[in-house]
Amino acid sequence: MNILTRFFSKRSSNPFNDERLWSDIVYHNSATGVSVTPDTARRCGAVLACVRVLAETMATLPYVLYRREGDRRVRETEHPLYSLLKDQPNRWQTSFEFREMMMGHVLLRGNAYAQKVLDRRGNIIELVPLNPTRMTPKLTVEGSVIYDYRAGDGQKVSFPSDLIFHLRGYASDGVTGISPIAEARETIGLALAAEEFGARTFANDAQPGGILEHPGKLGEEALINLRNSIQQNHGGVKNARKYMILEEGMKWTRIGMSPDDTQYIETRKFQIEEIARIFRVPPHLIGHLERATFSNIEHQGLEFVTHTVLPWLRRWEQAISIRLMTAEERKVYYSEFLVDGLLRGDIQTRYNAYAVGRQWGWLSADDVRRFENMDDLPNEQGDKYLIPLNMVDASTMVSATPVVDDEIEDAEENQTRELPKIEQKTPVFEGHRAFAPVFMATFERLNERVKRSNKPFSEHKKVIIDNLEPLFSGLFALNGDDSPEIRGSKALFAFVNSWTAEEKDAELLTIRALTTAQEIFLNGGENEPRV
Repeated sequence: MNILTRFFSKRSSNPFNDERLWSDIVYHNSATGVSVTPDTARRCGAVLACVRVLAETMATLPYVLYRREGDRRVRETEHPLYSLLKDQPNRWQTSFEFREMMMGHVLLRGNAYAQKVLDRRGNIIELVPLNPTRMTPKLTVEGSVIYDYRAGDGQKVSFPSDLIFHLRGYASDGVTGISPIAEARETIGLALAAEEFGARTFANDAQPGGILEHPGKLGEEALINLRNSIQQNHGGVKNARKYMILEEGMKWTRIGMSPDDTQYIETRKFQIEEIARIFRVPPHLIGHLERATFSNIEHQGLEFVTHTVLPWLRRWEQAISIRLMTAEERKVYYSEFLVDGLLRGDIQTRYNAYAVGRQWGWLSADDVRRFENMDDLPNEQGDKYLIPLNMVDASTMVSATPVVDDEIEDAEENQTRELPKIEQKTPVFEGHRAFAPVFMATFERLNERVKRSNKPFSEHKKVIIDNLEPLFSGLFALNGDDSPEIRGSKALFAFVNSWTAEEKDAELLTIRALTTAQEIFLNGGENEPRV
């Protein structure tokens, strides 16, 4: 049925209320002759798969509303907007269904709309979805947007922008999003035409069309009977491979090209890749594994999150902020969709990452358990952050107090072993308190390295120097030396040259290293040990 016939059809009391009419006006036929609209495009398997992947991904991501508190952020669960977007936006839809539908609208039509239902205090209590085909946004001369909507009874209703939640895709005018289906109608039209060609080919015994020649002239009734007989007895898959009996000198001549001649399979594969490219969806996510390998699928999944999902998430988050919050609320609250679940690797990769976080102190056992959807350990046992023994807080070094007796106190309150004792001279050389545990841990590590190696001790001196050089330079810098690197290097080489393979006690080595540095510092450059 063409547009004019549909327009004047008596089936609809109001022809302007016919959505199919408006689809035909807005969306045009492709060069293949196939009508491409959001509704017909969904009949293409690749389009439907891409829309479902993006819509369902968006619908499954956890929604979080944060409240700013200084430099910290706190999850806000009492704000009315949180329950709307997380649980139930209206009386008949879940949050998943609402977000999935809105994403489907914007992917197919370029725009998604929902009416904001307010209570007496102006709070949003419902988000009611609206058909994007019936909506027309208009930019006024004052710079505001008015939304004209054709209701189900054909009546026109105008909404101010304050009452509409508008999620738009790419927009050339900044007001109305562009439909990907309309922009890529030739690509989608070719895919639909290829599908229809295949269906019709199989409907005709998987053979191309042909000509049935008759030596004489058939009457109109005979022609109709012959056509019906051939279609009834030889058309369709159920009549495949049946013999055709030709009478009265009739002859069959095949015309057209076979599927092999038209490269039918290659065309369909290429159109799948083209449609996936339009929606920026990796082909393997829609079941096209032509070029997928075990080594590149994981990276394609990460690229999908980075280059496809994240831009859509930013559209959602900013639309929520601008169109569902007041200016005052935006100063305090902001929304975020969590993508951690999409970035989860295999179990070995995750556990290795957790181990690094635990080792360097930015993850606790409870943090890891929450990532794995497990309960916290009882009695706050898992709420502890660990750091390596040889890591020292920089503030401890700056605020280190001089040692007034011969005994170095513990570097940390929970340190169980005694730190080495060194001889103190006046003025006091600061830094022993902070650096002693670091020196001891370094010597233990170096001794273990030498022990495991089959090389002689002398061949490890370069590694020893590389590990100790920043410690000696740090000691002199802490004490305000004008040339901490030069003086630190002199103390370092003086110590290393006197270190023999028989010396393996980390505590004694620490005492000698600190004493050497102290002597060079107190001598002020005079009578420095020979390097």
